[in-house]
Amino acid sequence: MNEFVLFQSFIDDNEAMPVIEVFKENGIEYEVEQFKEPLDSILAGDVIRDKFYLKIRSQDFHRANEVLDQVILKNIPNIEKDYYLFSFSTDELQEIINNPGEWSRQDLLIAKNLLNERGVNITEEKINTIKNSLTKQMGMPEKGNSGWIIFGYVLALLGGVMSLIIGLPYLVAKKTLPDGSRVYAYDQGTRNHGKAISILWIGMTIIHFVIGSGFRYAFIGFLGSRF
Repeated sequence: MNEFVLFQSFIDDNEAMPVIEVFKENGIEYEVEQFKEPLDSILAGDVIRDKFYLKIRSQDFHRANEVLDQVILKNIPNIEKDYYLFSFSTDELQEIINNPGEWSRQDLLIAKNLLNERGVNITEEKINTIKNSLTKQMGMPEKGNSGWIIFGYVLALLGGVMSLIIGLPYLVAKKTLPDGSRVYAYDQGTRNHGKAISILWIGMTIIHFVIGSGFRYAFIGFLGSRF
């Protein structure tokens, strides 16, 4: 299913607007989703998280990255010389190349250009190899917390709906990789537990309902026989 998935998050719509304009100019479909911080969190002084989410179709990730790179490369010569990356050492710039997921696309491309100017040959193939390696690592499924899994089984036996809040995410949760592909967040063993917890909850809920109904009807019948 070619659904809209998260491409990038922003603090507000103003920060997202340049990217949205590029998408409009290049015919890339997008959706925006705004997350509003709960009032109690704001009053409590919690740190406000990214709250403006830009989503595109997974099949458009490669093209979106290409057009954004073209815009950034075109604008690099116009960047002020006091931009902080210009004072980075060669080793610090190399760290940006080695950890592309921790930096913006603009910083990555600036670092690449600066390294090339300093005689360090950074090819697009090298960057892609690093990105592919990181994508592969990110795509590795996680193992669920054994404590929460056990707790989920206990709640399911009791017919507690909270067991679904534990079981279903383990079963169906997915994550979006940098290339736009979607993979299951948890390994098969954890997903099996999530499925078992969900099925057990359904079964125990039915049993509790039937038993409860039986007690009610028996109690009503007992009262009827007394009057």
